[in-house]
Amino acid sequence: MNSYQNLNFLKDCRKTIVYFNARKEAEDARTYLQRKFGFSNDKIAVYPSIKSEELKVDVLTKFRNGKIF
Repeated sequence: MNSYQNLNFLKDCRKTIVYFNARKEAEDARTYLQRKFGFSNDKIAVYPSIKSEELKVDVLTKFRNGKIF
């Protein structure tokens, strides 16, 4: 993805999951959304497959409880 502007529709989403093929793309998209919409670091999570199971459960729990979108 050359431009993350395609993600601008996410501003109006209450919460969502977006998949990327590479961790770098996911990190770049998070940075873009944080800068574009002023989302804080604790509101957007990157969920790479290399993370521990404990961290994955923590991220999913926060997502389900509305602490991250």
